[in-house]
Amino acid sequence: MNLTRISFQNLKWEGIGEGDKQAWAKAYPACDIEIELAKMAEWLKANPNKKKSNYRRFITNWLSRAQDHGGTWGTAAAGKIKRKRMIKVFHRDGTFHEEEIEE
Repeated sequence: MNLTRISFQNLKWEGIGEGDKQAWAKAYPACDIEIELAKMAEWLKANPNKKKSNYRRFITNWLSRAQDHGGTWGTAAAGKIKRKRMIKVFHRDGTFHEEEIEE
């Protein structure tokens, strides 16, 4: 496993793979992982005296709190986000078709 850390010269995360991002996206579905990682980087830049010894734990805790507060866009914006999903529409003759709907 690569060491997860941030480069303070360019505010880029190192040691984070696509598998990590996919796992976080699954665990924290209300969070946009890329946006949250950028927010973390800016927070770390603004708080240089609060450097972390375990960035992976920092990321997980951050995402957990963000998820608990409604995700990246928060609970107030949650109603404004259109989500698409597939539904099955059944016909009287026993057949069905699928439709995409927005909620």
